[in-house]
Amino acid sequence: MTNEKFENQLRQVPLAMPDPEVKQRLLHRAVRRARAQRRRQVLRWALAAAAGLLILVNVVFDHLHERPITQITGRPAIARPMPGAAYADSLEEMEQLMSEILGENGNS
Repeated sequence: MTNEKFENQLRQVPLAMPDPEVKQRLLHRAVRRARAQRRRQVLRWALAAAAGLLILVNVVFDHLHERPITQITGRPAIARPMPGAAYADSLEEMEQLMSEILGENGNS
């Protein structure tokens, strides 16, 4: 028997259907799994939305409280980048002041 004849005979054989009870149980199981999967997806999106909302609240809180805190503590000491030579000079001056305060042996 050739492959073509065998395939034709297979196509002519009627397929057996599962019992209606088994079919119904399978469909119910599929529906339950789909609902559970949907719930997990909703939970993931809810957690992602909660995290985004928390970040947004944090940014807004920081923005609202930045001005009063700046009024209390003052502006930052360095508002713009300092040239390298000026920064090196300031470090040298700080080193000199620290050595004057600590004395020769580094003890006060």
